[in-house]
Amino acid sequence: MVYIILLVKPCDLWCEKLIQADVAAFKDFKDDSTGAPAKPAEKKQSAAAAPPPAAPAVAAPAPAAPKPAAPTPAAAAAPAGQQHGRIYASPMARRLAEIKSIRLGGQGSGLYGSLKSGDLAAAAAATASLPPPPAPAPGATFTDIPLSGMRETIAKRLSAAKQTIPHYQLCATVNVEKLLAMRKEVNERLAAEKSNVKVSVNDFILKAVAAACKRVPTVNSHWMETFIRQYSNVDVSVAVATPSGLITPIIFNADSRGILDISNNMKELANKAKEGRLQPQEYQGGTVTVSNLGMFGITMFNAIINPPQSLILACGGLQDIVIPDKNEPQGYMKLFKIISILYLGVSVNDFILKAVAAACKRVPTVNSHWMETFIRQYSNVDVSVAVATPSGLITPIIFNADSRGILDISNNMKELANKAKEGRLQPQEYQGGTVTVSNLGMFGITMFNAIINPPQSLILACGGLQDIVIPDKNEPQGFRLAKFVTFTASADHRVIDGAVGAQWMKVLKENLENPANIILCVRKEMAGASTKSRTSCHTPEVV
Repeated sequence: MVYIILLVKPCDLWCEKLIQADVAAFKDFKDDSTGAPAKPAEKKQSAAAAPPPAAPAVAAPAPAAPKPAAPTPAAAAAPAGQQHGRIYASPMARRLAEIKSIRLGGQGSGLYGSLKSGDLAAAAAATASLPPPPAPAPGATFTDIPLSGMRETIAKRLSAAKQTIPHYQLCATVNVEKLLAMRKEVNERLAAEKSNVKVSVNDFILKAVAAACKRVPTVNSHWMETFIRQYSNVDVSVAVATPSGLITPIIFNADSRGILDISNNMKELANKAKEGRLQPQEYQGGTVTVSNLGMFGITMFNAIINPPQSLILACGGLQDIVIPDKNEPQGYMKLFKIISILYLGVSVNDFILKAVAAACKRVPTVNSHWMETFIRQYSNVDVSVAVATPSGLITPIIFNADSRGILDISNNMKELANKAKEGRLQPQEYQGGTVTVSNLGMFGITMFNAIINPPQSLILACGGLQDIVIPDKNEPQGFRLAKFVTFTASADHRVIDGAVGAQWMKVLKENLENPANIILCVRKEMAGASTKSRTSCHTPEVV
């Protein structure tokens, strides 16, 4: 083996002189061993014509030392300095590695990637530049748990998913009385047939997910960076906790399988997962994922999407709540007086838009754009409203919503929604806006988190109306039925601190729970409804 030392350092020159005497004797030597480095080319080349030296690699430290810095692009390639388990390094590099307890490996800057003493110095400097791990508190007791391969994979995949996938969450409350009744009937029949099978609520959920994916196939897709791959079969990944970590075995073709088949397959996969017997083809893939934490008493949670999938369903546990029932012989419905009020075609959403604009005037920090080097705060409130169209989501704008009345906002919103669905919106009608409102209540969604529309700083997500029984001392029975809506604001912390966002939500809540000023605006418009001019609703309390 011939080592050519290229770095000019006193110690390396000494090693070079020792080696030069042997070079002539081995001029025509050919190494036929399997461990020799591959020839760079079949054509004979002089040493001067050899390829330029690769960038030095980071030498891996000994096991007791911290992890090395990320490899350079040259080191990321197949290392020429190490082939078939054999490491090629200069004598000085080997001596330094022995003294400093450094494990050699990777790509060096010597001939064909062999390691030199300078490579070790560069690696030591790179390692020294890493910030030291935080020291434990004095007197603290702790245990360092080494990362398993599965734990490292979970950490990398979920971190990448959370950082690169623009998640948004939808929440719906499901009445499962009929599902539980059907499950009871199915299990009773199975017991009568002396079958060992018992179907679970989760089995019904898996089947329902598959059926929903067939009805709305866009959900059953993978994001492939340059295109979207939509699947015709629904393969449901099911999150299963194991002693080693989370794994997602797959119910293949769940859309075309029955409940009993799904139930048996799920039990088999869960047992194999917990025993570590799953084969890669049984958990790699899937078109959609279900995660159920109801058995741990979790009522609601947000899960992280499993890339390249596009959706994961998070299922909470069963809850008993009080609801009105017309069929009860006691006539519980007589306890409540439900009134529906209609203001000249004005919808609940129009009141929300007005309340949002009024809250933005009260807390103007929210009505701002993040401009990277500064924050632009607007005096006018232009509310972008998310509208679903056949082509996708678009956000037409209610300009100057803070100075307009409910009827004016209502008419403008209907006009913009129609133009959006017909593809007639002009760019100036949807480009801009200072704050956004997204309402999915009409789809039965009770709560969701929306993604901020940059450079805006806030988006308000509105769920649907819900009937909730609340205590009321003025009622003979001590309680009554009330309607609630859940609002969720997503804010940019670079612009809006938590306390400011909470203040804005408090003002919004006050405007909607006590809409006296908004109603006054409606009355003013009703008085002058013959004109189509915009009505100003400036009041000291709201605007």
